[in-house]
Amino acid sequence: MHEAGGFVGMKPLAGNSSLNATHIAASIDWFAPLENNRRFRVSGSLGVAYPDADIQSMQLAPVQYASLGMDYGLGGVFGAGGSLTVGLNLPQAVHRGGASVALPVSRTRGVTEFETVDVSLAPSSRQVDLSLGYDAPLSGNSSIILSATHSFNDGNTAGVENTVAAIGYKFQF
Repeated sequence: MHEAGGFVGMKPLAGNSSLNATHIAASIDWFAPLENNRRFRVSGSLGVAYPDADIQSMQLAPVQYASLGMDYGLGGVFGAGGSLTVGLNLPQAVHRGGASVALPVSRTRGVTEFETVDVSLAPSSRQVDLSLGYDAPLSGNSSIILSATHSFNDGNTAGVENTVAAIGYKFQF
């Protein structure tokens, strides 16, 4: 995949600068039906974004990103066809990568002195989501879905927690 005009969400500020990236990524989703109407699923992805930048005051290193998720489901809960699922997910996030930025630090006799500052693009904390869901059939081709997710380090910010609940309707034809 090629990302034109940006690099993992960053955009150049100067009009004459260019910032592009080439991504190489892979994902896997594995599902295993188990005995007694149970199931297990694992999914994940990983990738690398290689920057192609023409920005005078910044150098970018390749960025590595990944995600991982797993859930366990049990069918036949609260009546025929009902399904309960418990999940643990680490949403996609950068886990390695950085930039070096030249910043002006002083000016002596008309000459500006710069100092290089290294900036990590990887968050210091990783978001972890715990989820609980229930899928209840209403008819042969429709069901109602109830789900709740609690996030620890929400947005990859240490100590921030968030809880979300949702109700959905699924119709298959």
